[in-house]
Amino acid sequence: MRNIQINPVISLKIQKALPLSSSIKGALSMNQAFNFFFLLLLFLPSVHNAQISTEYVTLGYLGHYAFQPGIQAGVQLSLKELPSKLPATGIEQTLFVHPQMARFTRPSLNEGVLPQVDVGYRRKKTDKYAYWSVAVGLGYLFEDTFESFSVDLATGDDRRRKTVRDYAWVTLLNVEHGFRISDELRGYIRVSSGPKFYREKKSSLATFLGTGIKFSLK
Repeated sequence: MRNIQINPVISLKIQKALPLSSSIKGALSMNQAFNFFFLLLLFLPSVHNAQISTEYVTLGYLGHYAFQPGIQAGVQLSLKELPSKLPATGIEQTLFVHPQMARFTRPSLNEGVLPQVDVGYRRKKTDKYAYWSVAVGLGYLFEDTFESFSVDLATGDDRRRKTVRDYAWVTLLNVEHGFRISDELRGYIRVSSGPKFYREKKSSLATFLGTGIKFSLK
């Protein structure tokens, strides 16, 4: 005579996040985008010509809505030095482009990847160590949200996890304040905000707070 054991399974519907790796097909497209952009960042410092020069490699903390922590890396390129109308004032004006990649997460809720490119204007006095810059950016957001899962009460294993993936174009206005740490290092504080345009749901406002360092390549 055989003993038959049945493990009960309970289904729960909650708003929690699923790790990116749990959705193989979706994670591949996101990771491929991340890897491609990372290789691009490694390649850009080798680009030098009369008009474009590589200024900084940037690395820092990025907070999505201030409470979803993440990291951001990029390369800042100088496009053009603008002549000052009053040279005696000693003001440096620069147009720049800043491609970057961010990855952020809220544990047990959601995760996201945001490649973006900013184009901006920087203003600095030659006798000062601080600067201000303003830029507009365009990015494409990959965002995974954990919608539901089933739990085996006997083993505690999660089963039949369900992830919802959203894609959105993000347009951002960035304001940055920077300061000198050493000859090779700069620190910065940045605030970014703008709308997110989703494919299948209503647009919403995105706000990012960032801080980090820039490594000079000059």
